[in-house]
Amino acid sequence: MSALEEKRIAFIGAGLMGGVLMERLLDTGFPPGQILAIEPRDERRAYLAHE
Repeated sequence: MSALEEKRIAFIGAGLMGGVLMERLLDTGFPPGQILAIEPRDERRAYLAHE
């Protein structure tokens, strides 16, 4: 069992830096369902949900 297998991670603010960090986590196999992003801008939330 991986150390990250049962972990969740949250980003408060999902701007460019948060987006890159989330992308890298996903690239390494981190489960998308274990990532939470808090973002006040509607258009950015929609973009991240689509990606």
